[in-house]
Amino acid sequence: MIEKAERYKRVCQQITYFADRATDSYNLFIKLTIATIGGYAWLRTHNELGNLLPLARWIIPALAVVTAVEIISDLKSWWLYREAEADLLEKPELKPKLSCFGSGRRELIRFLILIVVGITGFYWLQ
Repeated sequence: MIEKAERYKRVCQQITYFADRATDSYNLFIKLTIATIGGYAWLRTHNELGNLLPLARWIIPALAVVTAVEIISDLKSWWLYREAEADLLEKPELKPKLSCFGSGRRELIRFLILIVVGITGFYWLQ
């Protein structure tokens, strides 16, 4: 049988892991978006590759969708581990709350930025 202290340690490690993973997903989205814009600019300077421009238009929205799915998945896992932490400590007040200004607000802001950048990228890269 696993001790309560060991379970708590594992839960805390997972909380940190999923919080870091969501941040890493968002940072990767930023890097890939910048690289896509650079690639788009490079394609525009080469007339023989102009047929690839319509494809480039879909890259940023696709990145936004994939990143949003990753962040939602990580947030859900983080949320469940936070509930497990509260249960282990027998402190229901530690459970995350569903609100715009409570648990997960950073991910909500990131999610909104993903939507804006995805839509803007689609229309700007024409």
